[in-house]
Amino acid sequence: MAELQISHALLKRLAKRTSAPESDGHLILFGLRGVVPIDVSNREFQDALAVRLTDIDNVHMRCTIGQWRRDKDNDKGKVALFPGSTVPNLPAIRRHLQGTDQANMLPLGHFSYVKGKHKAGKPSGHRAFRQNAFFPVWRTFDNEHFDAADWMDLGQSSDSFVGDNLHCAYVDNPASPGFSSNGCQVVCGQPKSTARGNADEVGPWKTFIQNTDYGVQGEQTRYQYSLYSSFDLATVNARPDQELKRLLRFGSTGPFVTAAQLALQHEIPFLEADGNFGRNTLEAVLRFQRGKGLTADGVIGPGTAEALGLTWPDLTA
Repeated sequence: MAELQISHALLKRLAKRTSAPESDGHLILFGLRGVVPIDVSNREFQDALAVRLTDIDNVHMRCTIGQWRRDKDNDKGKVALFPGSTVPNLPAIRRHLQGTDQANMLPLGHFSYVKGKHKAGKPSGHRAFRQNAFFPVWRTFDNEHFDAADWMDLGQSSDSFVGDNLHCAYVDNPASPGFSSNGCQVVCGQPKSTARGNADEVGPWKTFIQNTDYGVQGEQTRYQYSLYSSFDLATVNARPDQELKRLLRFGSTGPFVTAAQLALQHEIPFLEADGNFGRNTLEAVLRFQRGKGLTADGVIGPGTAEALGLTWPDLTA
């Protein structure tokens, strides 16, 4: 499988291509689906770190949860990488298909978490990062895989919460099969919890928690989280800016989102052009794509932009 380097410059280009919102915090979290760190023992911030593209099997942790520490004033930054997963585990998917449980997969896009408890009040509960706003999720009802033919669950309203947090995987060896997730983003490791006798965190999760200044008075409490695929990574790494077209996804912001919303108003009158790709924009995009016979993935790329009558810019715009 292909190998490449995760760096400040590459993350900036990924964020620009997808019109990521500007974060107020110095630390941004990101997920790389189908991408694993080469050196899982290296948990320190570096200028660049090597990763390998791989396939998801929903059994092993074959994703990366990263931290991007930025110095915006000097346009510099460092990254730290941690083995983990951005997909539900296979037993949860099978229970979901049998109707005995709920499983989902977070779509690619931009989200946010706040410090809080995962499984609060339970013996395995631990300090983690909680969903505090609406997230869309994919749900499958026909097979064990997620794709654009599946259902994008938008909930009943923008106040609907699926409850997908970012927490530890309850497994501290990334090579071991199994991890705890029905759809949450998880980092390899074990938590500090009542079930473990309140012993300290272990594994990559311990460093991940420490890097966020968890529990430090007055430090960052809200974290932007951007989720990318291995295809995103390989494409941006291999092509110059003039060959990269914009991709707008859930959580994107800015003038390109506004332009798309104005175009969508001709098809979806209820949509407000506010420059924020939220729940209503996602619903409008999905409805438009289905009506035009396009792949209903909720992403405004060159194909959907052309169908909307928009000339879609590259990264040099």
